[in-house]
Amino acid sequence: MRLLPNAAHAGLQKDLKEETMFYLTREKLSKKSNAQLRDLFARALRCQAKAPCRSAFNDASFTIRIIGDELARRGIRPQ
Repeated sequence: MRLLPNAAHAGLQKDLKEETMFYLTREKLSKKSNAQLRDLFARALRCQAKAPCRSAFNDASFTIRIIGDELARRGIRPQ
């Protein structure tokens, strides 16, 4: 389990200054629809590009990796 910014997950917080924290797990990702996973992947990429510091960049990279792993497990190519 890893503590990650909510903006990378649900997109409920559009402003990175208003981030909340939650636990993102492979189990939670497995319950998401294909469209939700693709959206999360795109949002995580945007968060990584806007990362204000190295630790935020690393968290976004981790998020991208586990979402990409779930998409690959389903046979879907991230776009």
